[in-house]
Amino acid sequence: MNNSIIKWIFVPITIILIIITLIGVSMLSAQNNQLEKNEAQINSLEEQLASAIQQIGSLQSDIAELDSLKSSIDALEEAIQNP
Repeated sequence: MNNSIIKWIFVPITIILIIITLIGVSMLSAQNNQLEKNEAQINSLEEQLASAIQQIGSLQSDIAELDSLKSSIDALEEAIQNP
């Protein structure tokens, strides 16, 4: 009789615990997949940021060259107007 009672108590509890464990594993797997996607997006954004920083540096260099060119043009115009 005691064995029967133990089976009726522990078998359902064991089944419930197994189901809860499987649900937990499934949820963790889904979260892991989401984290991997987010990590890929972060890596992509970091690459885009690095590229943007390079472009900004290039643009700053171009602006400096244009400023130098403008100064040269201004000097030439001054020389032409005041021979």
